Amino acid sequence: MPTVKDFITENGCIPSPIFQSIFVAFIEILRSNYADENTFNEQLYSLGLKIGEAVYFDLLSYLPKFNAKHIKEFLRSIYAGITGNLNPLVKEDENKFLIVEDNCPICKNMKAITSKGLKICNFIPGIIDQIMEMSGIKTKSWELNCMGVGDSQCIFEIKIIK
Repeated sequence: MPTVKDFITENGCIPSPIFQSIFVAFIEILRSNYADENTFNEQLYSLGLKIGEAVYFDLLSYLPKFNAKHIKEFLRSIYAGITGNLNPLVKEDENKFLIVEDNCPICKNMKAITSKGLKICNFIPGIIDQIMEMSGIKTKSWELNCMGVGDSQCIFEIKIIK
């Protein structure tokens, strides 16, 4: 009989199909409890804040030393630590950054949910905001587009709050 250990990869990760099955079940439960799209999105964001706090110290060993002049690289490192995508496209525009994901590891294989107002990966901005705040800089992030609802890319906006 297989044990949990049999499902963990050599580098200690849960394989994508298993993660996605768990994630889809979680989304369905959350959706049944929060029919309102805004509340659903806010709950996912709040979950991300809690995850960010929990993983901050684990990610510190992977993150470059924080430097306010290199926020773009710091964001790229945080996103890579969350998703495993080592080279996300990060666009910079004054006090705003966009992370553009063409191959989202979270929702890429999910069946598209018909409601365009849902943001399936909206926990990622919560994680980013929490890690940034714990690193000394206040941000407000949100998922603008989501492949999980049929968009061609997942796009996350991160605004620096001064």
